[in-house]
Amino acid sequence: MHSSVVAHQNFAMRLLSWLQGFLAQCQAFRLILSDVMMAPTPVEGVALVRCIMRSDAQLWKTARAQWHQILIGGMLMDARCKQDFARAFTRDYPDLLKEFVADDHEHPVSITSLSVQIFTVPTLAHLLVAEEDAIAVLLRAFLSECEKHRNPEGRLAFERNHANVAFRRAQFVLYDLRYILSVPPDIWTDRLRKGFLYGISSLLNLLSWMQGMDSVVRQVGQHVEFEAEWETGINIQLKLAPVVALALEWCSRDREVAIKALRKALRALEGAQGHMTAVGRELADHSASCVDYDVSTGPVSIHLPLSRFVAGLLLCLDRFGLGYDSHEFQFRGKPTPEQLMELPLRTQVMVAQFRAGMWRRNGYSLLNQIYFYHNVRLRNETYDRDITLLQAAAALLESNEFLIHVLNKYGLLAWASNTYDSTQDEANAQLTVSIAEEFLGLILTLVSERSLPGVGAVTETDRLQREVVQLLCVEPLPHSQLVKLLPRGSSPAREAQVEQVLQRVAHFRRDNRAAAVTSATSTADASASTSRYELRPEFYSEFNPFFYHYTREEQSKAEEAQLRRRKQAGLEPCCPPPVPPEFARPFAMVVNLLQCDVMLRVMNLVLERSTSPSTGAFSETQLEKTLHLIGVALHEEQRLRDKGVSMADSFFAFTTRATQSGLAAALEKCVASPRTPSQKPLLDHTLRHFKRVRDGPSDTSSPMEVEDSSGGSAKSDGGGGSNRNAAAAAARRARIMAQMSAMQKNFIREYSDLFKEATEAEVASAAAPEVVRHTCILCREDEELSLSGRTLVLSVLVQRSTVLSKDRSQLPPPPPSSGEDEDESKKESNPLDEEDPTCAFGDLRYGPHASTCGHVMHARCWQKFFESVVTKERRRPARYGRHISFNVEKREFLCPLCECLSNAVVPLLPPVSALVPSECLERAAQVQALGVDPGFEAWLRGARLALERATLLRREGPSSEDKMHPRLLPPPLKEVLDALPPEAASHLSRLYACYREPSPTK
Repeated sequence: MHSSVVAHQNFAMRLLSWLQGFLAQCQAFRLILSDVMMAPTPVEGVALVRCIMRSDAQLWKTARAQWHQILIGGMLMDARCKQDFARAFTRDYPDLLKEFVADDHEHPVSITSLSVQIFTVPTLAHLLVAEEDAIAVLLRAFLSECEKHRNPEGRLAFERNHANVAFRRAQFVLYDLRYILSVPPDIWTDRLRKGFLYGISSLLNLLSWMQGMDSVVRQVGQHVEFEAEWETGINIQLKLAPVVALALEWCSRDREVAIKALRKALRALEGAQGHMTAVGRELADHSASCVDYDVSTGPVSIHLPLSRFVAGLLLCLDRFGLGYDSHEFQFRGKPTPEQLMELPLRTQVMVAQFRAGMWRRNGYSLLNQIYFYHNVRLRNETYDRDITLLQAAAALLESNEFLIHVLNKYGLLAWASNTYDSTQDEANAQLTVSIAEEFLGLILTLVSERSLPGVGAVTETDRLQREVVQLLCVEPLPHSQLVKLLPRGSSPAREAQVEQVLQRVAHFRRDNRAAAVTSATSTADASASTSRYELRPEFYSEFNPFFYHYTREEQSKAEEAQLRRRKQAGLEPCCPPPVPPEFARPFAMVVNLLQCDVMLRVMNLVLERSTSPSTGAFSETQLEKTLHLIGVALHEEQRLRDKGVSMADSFFAFTTRATQSGLAAALEKCVASPRTPSQKPLLDHTLRHFKRVRDGPSDTSSPMEVEDSSGGSAKSDGGGGSNRNAAAAAARRARIMAQMSAMQKNFIREYSDLFKEATEAEVASAAAPEVVRHTCILCREDEELSLSGRTLVLSVLVQRSTVLSKDRSQLPPPPPSSGEDEDESKKESNPLDEEDPTCAFGDLRYGPHASTCGHVMHARCWQKFFESVVTKERRRPARYGRHISFNVEKREFLCPLCECLSNAVVPLLPPVSALVPSECLERAAQVQALGVDPGFEAWLRGARLALERATLLRREGPSSEDKMHPRLLPPPLKEVLDALPPEAASHLSRLYACYREPSPTK
């Protein structure tokens, strides 16, 4: 580069710095700069600020930062200037994004990073949406990058082991969309509606491209040969989920926007689903036209963002007095409820088959996708939306038809018939049992999970409270872990809601017992003394063992904890279903699933098979979930009776229909059956609850009072008899405790001598020095740490440090180079300038810092290892370059065990108490008591003489291989004393009188 170019660059940088300081002096200067920047240039005819933004990718990092500071300090400090800049920035956003994607600089040094300064201002964001179509502009820019990754079917598809660096950079658009949509408007204008709906059209295009991507087909015969690409799709979902949630929040604020957005989404969904073939199915004298699709043989995907967007819009209709069948949504091609539920139902069936082990040959790709499908970071916009859409379909369809659709998709129509024979194929029978458990779990989720606003008559705070209660039923949790397990909300008041809910439902307590253990034992887990939130006792009645956000591990752990608590409280050892909140008006018909003919048939079959010892189509999990379904139905009927609704005027009469279908008799038969002893408490509770609801309002207690009083009902058999039994039990306990106390005293008295011997042995062992043994990480041999054994070393990293420096102007000298350059530098350097590394400077300008990973090796083993590393690196071909983690030219290496960077080793030495004989310690104490002090100068002179006259010692035996660590043999003490003044020699003689003269080596 020519020197004149460099000079102009330096001048430009200084001019920008001067201009930045000049703008800070007066607001008028900023206005003048804004007028100049927005004026068109004579060459290109566009505003100067647009030319600067387009040239951003051509500048170096420092120049970019200077221009960004000029724009922030000059144009973004004034409202009018900021609005002009935001318009120009939005218009050029697609070009700026393309340049950023092709660039190699990070996002913070790109002009696109200024979006956070613009789009986070609510009034400015709403202005850009209304007048500049900001949402559509940003989405079109992202769609242009996604276009490169579409397959022939029009869906997004990403290659395996392909570096998608450019596409990852393009995903920054999704963060900008979050900024724009972060604050929904309170006042809508026609231009704002038009601009937002224009952006919704672009968003639906993106969701259509993602609908069904990364679909998988069940692998049969052999394991999948290579793992399919899944990370890119999940990453897009993670970044797009907040955008979709905010877009739905905008739609819920205006009736016209909600209607038009849902019409657009339904048309897009109808076009993305394609043709579906129908087939007739029958069960329990009911028939339905089901979609003919086998999940175990066809492609299935967990990516259904378009269907889930429709589910979110359906929740907005009730607040505007609308429904799915309203005349505003009557158009040709509108998806039927069967079509709405088809894709989410396929996903649920695939997850059920995966849990049953049918997809085990599909590898980790499907496993990871299902994990994120249920993960707290994504489930609000995946799993929860699928459940909402299935609940909406259950409310729109006739209940028997809906259940036939679900049974057909799960492949359980034969299992639900009276003629099912489970003895034909044992493997298939076990598989059918697992699938049936998942089916019952899905139905239980549909009828009991109502904590989502719009599905149930609840608020967002109620939903958050239910999540917290279920999490604390598993175990007490610290605040940080509890917040991580809660779904993230888009509301700015989310943290305040969490704190309010925690104060209402939990106690903040510290585990004193764990803290005491931690303080007494240094190796205890530090997290044991963490303060935790513990659920208040009155909220334990809301525990749901089949909470749909539980993992299997959490479900098992929570149920065990609650059973243990109930047993200690004297309650029944079972976990009945809690009272769910009331359904919202559009979802009120979902509860009809509990009393329809098909559901009663399924309940009867499960109860009958639980008492039949010959059937193989039964499991205790099926029985437990069926009892929970019955419990939810009883809660619904009890709710209606509490409202004063007569059974003649109510559409829900579960106990009447259950009695007519024989369900009550089957329940009593199960209670008397000995086949399921583990479910006996839940059976007893369900039967009592059933009779209480069926027999009418004679007992006015609430369902939860029934639960609490059921444990004590068995204890109130009689007044006087129970008192006598209690007195006899107390006397028996007192007698047993007295016997145990007497036995303890006799044992201590008989073996008192052994207790004294054990105590003396412990004291003696504590006084003796502990023998330390280490295991070499290279040869795996144990070695005792002693002077006579083989040398043990630790790998360390030694480097210069200025952490404690008091004079930052004194820089440490550069490290000496290797080879000939080092020799030449030594020849040219002045001996007076050389510094003694063993002495520290007064200002601590620099010093050595050493760190070690703590892994022990034999010195000889390490030497062989290091030589092999050096040899290997020297043989490495030059075209491959040196190792990226260490440089052998600087004597660097990686620890053989943990691969920690090191450049030296230090020897391990035994404790000082093991080096000095005990009589020497006693003699030193005596000398100190007599006040004999040879003086530091005399002692230092003697030590120097001993070091100068010492000879190298080459020992034979175990340490003969330690040639790299020679040892010194000190001279005789008499030789050192003769060279000292008489007074100093006398003091040193008495001080070292206990040391024996070393014998000459052979």
